[in-house]
Amino acid sequence: MKCSYLIRHSERIDFAYPNIWKNTKRYQENHKDPYITKNGILLVRKAMLKIINDIKNNDNYVPDYIYSSPFVRCIETSIVISSIVNSIFKKRPLIRIEYGLRELYVMPFCYRQLMDKKMTVEWILKRYYKHKHIFDTKYRSIHKFDEMQYNALNPLTEINRPLKVIAKLDGIICTHGLNILSLIRKSKGKLKWFENNKVTGKSQHSYCAMVKIK
Repeated sequence: MKCSYLIRHSERIDFAYPNIWKNTKRYQENHKDPYITKNGILLVRKAMLKIINDIKNNDNYVPDYIYSSPFVRCIETSIVISSIVNSIFKKRPLIRIEYGLRELYVMPFCYRQLMDKKMTVEWILKRYYKHKHIFDTKYRSIHKFDEMQYNALNPLTEINRPLKVIAKLDGIICTHGLNILSLIRKSKGKLKWFENNKVTGKSQHSYCAMVKIK
């Protein structure tokens, strides 16, 4: 039976090791785009056990795609997820970059750039060229890069944006915590929380929180 799994990205380096993060090249380019820690990879593996078991109990239905926010922390989490699923089921879900899954960000009185050119599909494929074969390069994002590059001015529009995007997707969806919370508050469908949603890293933040949408 088809269903979707929402998962929050894993441990981000700016929360776990802020001093190390501030000395990286990526911080200078875009401080809102931290990558995950080495421990974050282990957290994904731990969290995914619940989804793996759920897939096994669902006639081994393995989603064809992983939809990911263009932020590095989600891309790297998605790469690990794809590898885990492939190792268990011998089927590798392809990663689709969906700009509309980017983090909620509202500033009513001014625009601020959230996404730089290194968050476009073209640059993501260059950065992760060793993993290029697991990306669906033919996918066209529901929202365009230019639409998502800056913060929203209208809170209501911004809150509803991920809800509309997620409603059109089918598979594993790797996004941000606020997007998942927004869905939970407004969803009329049947949701299932996985009990391992308290996976914490060094910074004691909950990572890899997961929800199943039936």
